[in-house]
Amino acid sequence: MKFTEGYWLPSEKANASHAMQAYEVEQIPGGMRILATTRPIEHRGMTLNLPTITVEFVAHTPDTISMEAWHYEAYDNKVPSFDKTESVYEDVTVTINEDEAVLDTGSVQVRVQRKGVFAYTFEADGKVLTGSGFRNLSYIRWDRQQSTMLPAQLPLLKVHMMGSFFLEYGDQPISFRKTMATKSMRLLQIFLYNKDNGISRGRLLESTYGREDVADAANSLRVGVHRLKRSLVEAGLPQFEYIYTQKGVYHWTSPMPVEVDAIDIKNKILEAGKETDEKARMDQMIEALELYTGEFLADFGEEEWVQAERAQLKKVYSDALKEVSEYLLKNEEFDELQKLTSVASELYPFDEWQAVQMQALIGLERYKEAMKLYEQTSKHYFEELGVTPSEKLVEQYRYLGSRMGSRHRVIEEVQADLQESPGEKNGAFFCSLAGFRDCYRLVYRMSELNGQMPWLMLCTITDGKGYPAKGGPRLDRMSEKLLEVMKRSLRHSDFFAKYSPSQYVILLQGGNQRGCELVYKRISERFSEEKKGWAKNLKYSALPAIQTEKELEFLEGDDVL
Repeated sequence: MKFTEGYWLPSEKANASHAMQAYEVEQIPGGMRILATTRPIEHRGMTLNLPTITVEFVAHTPDTISMEAWHYEAYDNKVPSFDKTESVYEDVTVTINEDEAVLDTGSVQVRVQRKGVFAYTFEADGKVLTGSGFRNLSYIRWDRQQSTMLPAQLPLLKVHMMGSFFLEYGDQPISFRKTMATKSMRLLQIFLYNKDNGISRGRLLESTYGREDVADAANSLRVGVHRLKRSLVEAGLPQFEYIYTQKGVYHWTSPMPVEVDAIDIKNKILEAGKETDEKARMDQMIEALELYTGEFLADFGEEEWVQAERAQLKKVYSDALKEVSEYLLKNEEFDELQKLTSVASELYPFDEWQAVQMQALIGLERYKEAMKLYEQTSKHYFEELGVTPSEKLVEQYRYLGSRMGSRHRVIEEVQADLQESPGEKNGAFFCSLAGFRDCYRLVYRMSELNGQMPWLMLCTITDGKGYPAKGGPRLDRMSEKLLEVMKRSLRHSDFFAKYSPSQYVILLQGGNQRGCELVYKRISERFSEEKKGWAKNLKYSALPAIQTEKELEFLEGDDVL
């Protein structure tokens, strides 16, 4: 046994399982064998996942009794030992009853207590020679990094917490049963994320159960931990305890090494900050940033502790990416910059990483991709936030225009640049509001000359009472459905745009009031295919494009109803 700081306390590296009960006793040649459990057994369920210690008392000569104890016999025992005689003296008396088990050989006997706590005494002629008491006999694991019953080298357990949560053991995914409780999964995430320092019982209860009304939270926690241990083994991990408590703190322990991507990100960036060489520091930061493949536990965002850690990790990530971006721009390492900012733009579309990504694309002379990125971002900003792109993004757009204009092009290149992609040619033409305004004004001028009458339609998603629907998940679903319906309901020559979060504006090439009614009917019927009740949430208005200048004011105004 190891002790620390002069106190009779076990070392933090030592995990002791004490013999607590002589659960089973059997007579063997020359003596008796005891199966001691590491906690008192009151019912069969308490025998699950329970370490045991086997103790043998054997007589070798009259008046001589040897004792040997072990937890697992099939490993290479490298502890100091001495040879003992292999002969067995069988002229002994073994008495076993409910209270005790006794081995007599000559004048010497050993008594093992069966009631209460495990204990034994050696006696000679009625005099106690020695013995053991409470917690004197134990199975001890040291350092908890390697169990003696497991192979010397086990595969790495990789824990992915950035994005979707999953585990890999030896490059093979770990699959848990569908019946695994949600709280058990939460516990697993918490234990793994806090594997280095552990987590207090109070924090664990708060993180797992929150403000739920749990009659017996402590008991629920014990049950959850027990189920989790079982689930880990059932999923294919080696038989092991995995979770232990010490002084009110829950710790993760495993026989195999464990890597958690979220922890690695923070540690790598922290270590990079200590590096004095700029290139070495940037290389370490880039290595950490490449691990950031998604938001922290993206599928478990409702837990408060997840939200707190997610916000912290995002700040660490953003600060590091800003520093790395400046370095890569300075050194014109545009390819690496494009890769990193592409991920950031996808994860955080409103943090303006698109502007830096455009810089990288311009540096790589991938102008068409940069232009497409600007258009997509502008559209996204308007549809989601109702705002125009930031000045930072517009600045990159202007710079992009100057770079594209600085290169001479032939007419074929210009034509190819202007054409739609094959996938964009299906259905009616959907464009940004700015693009719709330009197209509308062009058609307006052409109509004055050719006499063809285009009609302007406005489709509005309402709350069912005639008022424009308010923002929220329901409006988002309805708006996406209406967009899809319009693409396949309008003619190839028609075009439309999203005018507001709840409105779409359409320009029909030729037609009349009756034609508008038929178009609306077709849109309404297809719009309500998913949910019939949606039909009452859709209304429209229409007017000829060539009328007065009112339609231009109409298109540019804020209050369209």
